[in-house]
Amino acid sequence: MTGSGGRRMSSMKDEDLLKLCELPADSGADVLALLRTAARLLEQWSREGACAGAAVAMAAAMGRAGHWSVRSLPFGYEGPSIRHEGWIKRDDLALKLTQLGGLICGRRFAARHADTAIARAVQEYWLREGQHGGWRPGMESGSGWKTVVQAQPVGLGWAREMAESPPTMTIPQVPTAATASTLAAVSSSPPPAACDSFATSNEDGPRQDPALKNADRLTLLTLAMFDPSILASVAQIAEGMDPSERLSERTITPAIRRLVELGLAERPEGERQGARLTLRGRRLASKIAD
Repeated sequence: MTGSGGRRMSSMKDEDLLKLCELPADSGADVLALLRTAARLLEQWSREGACAGAAVAMAAAMGRAGHWSVRSLPFGYEGPSIRHEGWIKRDDLALKLTQLGGLICGRRFAARHADTAIARAVQEYWLREGQHGGWRPGMESGSGWKTVVQAQPVGLGWAREMAESPPTMTIPQVPTAATASTLAAVSSSPPPAACDSFATSNEDGPRQDPALKNADRLTLLTLAMFDPSILASVAQIAEGMDPSERLSERTITPAIRRLVELGLAERPEGERQGARLTLRGRRLASKIAD
């Protein structure tokens, strides 16, 4: 899915990807492959786990380029600095992921989506996170600490597999009190094809996708942008919509109610609290986006 003003990855040249990420033109084929993986996943950004996978692929590409890797002063401050291979500043990754996401997805992809994607990747241990001391002579003692991340093999494996797989493949959500039983049922389902028909726990079998009004569809796709741990308010949903398609809060409120009735969304903390998509709702959003 590409948002308003977005570009398909297939229309982007290798030099455009390298230039956006401030990587050298002679970067190896492995770096370009990682950037293409990140771009393919960002095209499917409403798909569960896609943005987190893109963050891992982008971090790996930047880490292999060299100049993005953080450096430390040598002992005694004499001699060449020490480069920490593959470790990059989290802020640098967020910046480049936001820029690439905006280029591919359009205005719907914002900095908060990049931050959420990186946080998810760290939570899943697809990215390793640490603190790097960037102190230099003349700086105050204790200053210069930066959060850094490094792509992990398991994360790269997930990212590559997801980028090459059909949209029916989803990466499991982090278990919460509300979703633990549902996730346990999904993980015990035999083949992926069987998972496609899995809905909510009160359903006995496959069920056709419901017909949605335009307001319901826009609300569903916007809710898919939020991390499952976030209960989005009506105001947040309205703010997350593309300005050219933005609905009023008065229109969004009944749309959420209909999505809840259809089993596509839930309000686990009550009618007056925020909403999020159910597993079935996320799957439908992914199908619509593709």
